Amino acid sequence: MKDRLILMAVLTLMLLLLLSPAQASLEPPAHPLFDGDAVHEIRLTFDQPNWWTLLEDNFENYPDDPPYLPGSFEWGVVQFDSIGVRFKGNSSYGSYPGVKKSFKLDIDEYVLDQTVYGLDKLNLNNGFMDPSFVREKSCYELCEAAGLPTERTNFAALYINNTYWGLYTLVEQFDQEFIESRFGPGEEGNLWKGEPHGSLEYLGTNESSYYADYELKTNEEENDWSSLVELTDKLNNTSLASLPDTLSEIMEVSSALAMLAIDNLTVNLDSYIGRCVNYYLYHRDLDSRFVFSKWDVNESWGIFNMWNLSQTQLRQLDPLWVNPQPGQNRPLAERLWDIPQYEEIYLGHFKRLMAGAADPDRLVARMEAMRDLIRPFVYLDNNKMFTNTEFDNAMTSNIYDGPRIIPALETFIRARDSWLRGRIGTWTPADGLVLNEVMSDNNQTLADDYGDFDDWIEIVNNGAGPVNLFGYYLTDDMAYPQLYAFPDTTIQPGEYFILWADGETSEGSLHTSFKLSAGGEDLFFLDGSVIRDALTIPALGAEQPYGRWPDATGDWQLLSLATPGAENQNPTEPEEITLFINEFIALNNSGIQDSSGSYEDWLEIYNPGPDPLALGGLYLTDDLANPTQWALPDTSIAGEGFLLFWCDNDEEEGPLHTNFKLSGDGEDLGLFGRLTAGNEAIDTYTFGAQSADISEGRSTDGGSPWIFFSIPTPGASNGAGTGVVTPDTVWRLTLSPCQPDPFKSSTLFRFTIPRDEEARLEIFNVQGRRVASLIDGRMTAGQKTFEWSGRDNHGDKIASGVYFARLTLGLESKTQRLVRLR
Repeated sequence: MKDRLILMAVLTLMLLLLLSPAQASLEPPAHPLFDGDAVHEIRLTFDQPNWWTLLEDNFENYPDDPPYLPGSFEWGVVQFDSIGVRFKGNSSYGSYPGVKKSFKLDIDEYVLDQTVYGLDKLNLNNGFMDPSFVREKSCYELCEAAGLPTERTNFAALYINNTYWGLYTLVEQFDQEFIESRFGPGEEGNLWKGEPHGSLEYLGTNESSYYADYELKTNEEENDWSSLVELTDKLNNTSLASLPDTLSEIMEVSSALAMLAIDNLTVNLDSYIGRCVNYYLYHRDLDSRFVFSKWDVNESWGIFNMWNLSQTQLRQLDPLWVNPQPGQNRPLAERLWDIPQYEEIYLGHFKRLMAGAADPDRLVARMEAMRDLIRPFVYLDNNKMFTNTEFDNAMTSNIYDGPRIIPALETFIRARDSWLRGRIGTWTPADGLVLNEVMSDNNQTLADDYGDFDDWIEIVNNGAGPVNLFGYYLTDDMAYPQLYAFPDTTIQPGEYFILWADGETSEGSLHTSFKLSAGGEDLFFLDGSVIRDALTIPALGAEQPYGRWPDATGDWQLLSLATPGAENQNPTEPEEITLFINEFIALNNSGIQDSSGSYEDWLEIYNPGPDPLALGGLYLTDDLANPTQWALPDTSIAGEGFLLFWCDNDEEEGPLHTNFKLSGDGEDLGLFGRLTAGNEAIDTYTFGAQSADISEGRSTDGGSPWIFFSIPTPGASNGAGTGVVTPDTVWRLTLSPCQPDPFKSSTLFRFTIPRDEEARLEIFNVQGRRVASLIDGRMTAGQKTFEWSGRDNHGDKIASGVYFARLTLGLESKTQRLVRLR
């Protein structure tokens, strides 16, 4: 029996690996709240005697932006004295009987940079309209299996003031932290929520016409809706013949088709196909394309039914169903389905899910395992919407909430699957066939039969039997899903298969009709119309392999060694590199000249070690959110030596000329490691306003603090004799714009004091009244920083609005405008 269970576990793992495509987004870092099934005990404590009334008033009186109530948070060893707590939800708030409301927790609302292992917001959902308690988590897991960027979920036993409040579904927040973990560090594109009626119909060129139907969740201060307007324009107004080429440039079509397939497969009509709600659109910086994702899926499998469909009609819902009411257009679905290849890919999402994560036997078993885990906590939950008996019967019996029918979950799933199989057919996947390694900038690693160093793609058969590749396809453009057709050949178990992505089909059947982009792109591996495997390739440096680790089964990551046609190797551990940004000039008007005779800004790197260091593959940047901005050339720096780079945005002038310039108003500098070692920061510095022909550098080579030099020393040691500038002769009173601005919880001021003297830093409102005195006393000369939490002189959070910061030194003063958001 034990051996049989082990075998079943192994087979289940193989099936998981087989049927879960690579995400169109990155794998998020591990997190203890979401690693493995668990019921986490979370405790909230409020000191206010009337805390419940305060929560109600905040939520009901400020519906657009409910303020948070301070409370303490405890989860195991993680304990915070002050976080923000508020209610959340629409129907789950107003239509849920009793006190078990859903909550949003803002971990750093009152304490800057306070997080739960990197997450600063969490959602506690109350299980509205779901007596089974597992619909929401199960549907999110199907979203992940479909390749969508998906919020992670788990369960939480919530205690408030030491009273058990009930079992909740714990859901990750789709916010900036989510964006960077799924789409890459430095991603900061616009995120919209399709609320309250994001139909994606074209409403004209006026951006304000879209405000009522969507919520902009990031970059609110810029308030730039032009990309959303462009999407709706091209989606609705492009001819059907041109639509595939047009859409492939502005949206990740597969994510839209996968989202629609999830909604229809699970008969979740509280969604785009039904009410035009409960989805996200993220405008990805990487390629300026929209990616779609889901949220709020608790009414999946037939609960939401504003059209009064019968149980039979719900179970047999047409896979191309959209809201049938007149005037209720759904162009994202209807226009995509009008394109035959997109309809095939859409139905392929059904087939792959039904062969894997949505297979009734597997899905129901998964649900029952979760229900066994949470059953004791459900039984103890006296605030839940349904009874213990209804929880026990929810899988096989319809539950009634007044006139509303909540379908028996297992019964509904099996009936829906059986009907769909008869309607759209099935798909039987081949074991273990996956994309395994790629190189999108091959200059010397591997040559083809013609001696060309072209980009390549590796596929491996990790299964137990041979697979004939006839009928399989590869594409980097979903508008053309059959862009490359595999030859009639068989790949044996354990065999690695190399394709040349060179666009040179005349060179043979193993040469694809497309090339890879070193700047990053999508890659799809299809079995007929079913996406067998998918991959978003990041921007890669020359000769940089990207592959699965462990080989054939693991997550995609940068590899230390290219192994085309062989097993992938373990990624290299981070390199130990000690280098310093040592000196720079951002306003070079009459100092040294480059080889063309120009007075360009420059930056000096210092190697403190005794041995030379190779610099090829390292990166310099003036934007810490873009750590791969400029790759250093294949050169070296001598031991205890200096190397100068010209920051002039003139790369054509030579290998030591960067693709960025320095700003005399102040900005960031960063030196970052090789991609193969994780692109970790080696040295960074943020500088303020600069003076002409004055350099800033470390007071001793590789040391601190940073000071100004009247006689710069490019390519030589810092601080030699009279070269050091005294503050009285060079520094001037400056007050840089605070960062961030606008701000919510806190902001940082950077300023320069030119001499030892009494100084004041104060905040005034638009009426000219002083609301906060931040600094009032004698300060020493030098560059300073001050972090302000947005509180007035009484310790209270200031209201949202426009304010002015004024720095005063003697008779001099500097003023900057800033904005506080709530």
